[in-house]
Amino acid sequence: MSNERHVNKIPTIRGTDIMRDSHLNKGLAFTLEERQILGIHGLLPPCVISQEIQAQRVYRELQRKPNDLEKYIQLMALLERNESLFFRVLFDYTEELMPIVYTPTVGLACRKYGMIFRRPRGLFISIHDKGHIRDIVSNWPTTEVKAIVMTDGERILGLGDLGCCGMGIPVGKLALYTVCGGIDPEGCLPVMIDVGTNNEELLDDPFYIGVRQKRCNTEDYDELIDEFIQAALQRSVLKDEKAAIGIANLLVLAMKKEGLTEEQAKKKIWLVDSRGLVVKDRDCGGLTEQKLAFAKEHEYIDNLTDVVKHIKPTTIVGVAAVPGAFTEEICRDMASFNDRPVIFALSNPTSKAECTALNCYTWTE
Repeated sequence: MSNERHVNKIPTIRGTDIMRDSHLNKGLAFTLEERQILGIHGLLPPCVISQEIQAQRVYRELQRKPNDLEKYIQLMALLERNESLFFRVLFDYTEELMPIVYTPTVGLACRKYGMIFRRPRGLFISIHDKGHIRDIVSNWPTTEVKAIVMTDGERILGLGDLGCCGMGIPVGKLALYTVCGGIDPEGCLPVMIDVGTNNEELLDDPFYIGVRQKRCNTEDYDELIDEFIQAALQRSVLKDEKAAIGIANLLVLAMKKEGLTEEQAKKKIWLVDSRGLVVKDRDCGGLTEQKLAFAKEHEYIDNLTDVVKHIKPTTIVGVAAVPGAFTEEICRDMASFNDRPVIFALSNPTSKAECTALNCYTWTE
């Protein structure tokens, strides 16, 4: 795994705290300069060993383990102390280790979770926290969460009700998101919604880490889930402009893979904000650096309807949460110059959507 996020991050902590932070720790991969700057010079053996070599050593250790559960325990211990190296190992040995980190081994790990539990990873919310979820969510140290995997532990991989021990599933699945989807692990949030368990074996287990009561299936459960979702949305919501620019940048990357240059790709993408078409010389302003990257040399148009008529796009994407922005006129215009117009009304919730699917189908017949 690349160390770019370590290079770009300016830590606010120093010394042994750096080495105890799994997000920042690189083990023996810290250079001499980094050790001096971060106050860890002398706290590590003098040899600088790349993550590639460290990953090979971890893999050899794994090969000596007697079974897959022991391999899982070692990998989770590595994740707790050196996140970057953990993902480097998974990247280098993906085919062999994914069945360890996720199915099928994670199922056995969940069954043994209370016994092998070492250090919490993720957010734990119980039925007794109802009414205080926002405060709990605010305790999560990362502000920009990109992916949340949540479980209540009731149905774990065909193993039934494992209660709080099901936390291994969100942790393992998010590891897949990082390795296969490229999501920064700091942007991943595993969540356990613990409302009890009907598993008598767990309720009698002195090592069980969850709420010791029968599973709650009342309205309190639904209200707890709703409260968490609302708290999570308030905690980390992509702003409309950031979402639009992010989509535009991803489209550029996709077109570059198809052989276009970055300049050619950007020419195909037109942005419209609350003030109208994003062009280089518009008097109304509002041009951020990110918008200017896509600004065109074109006549300024102050409304979406006329923009569609003049530009004649093949695709329109709505992420501004302006309900009804894709009017009947706009949708019919899209159909008039496209055999199969592509209309993405992506704003959530549905009440904020640019148009409904039914309206879109009806207007573009």
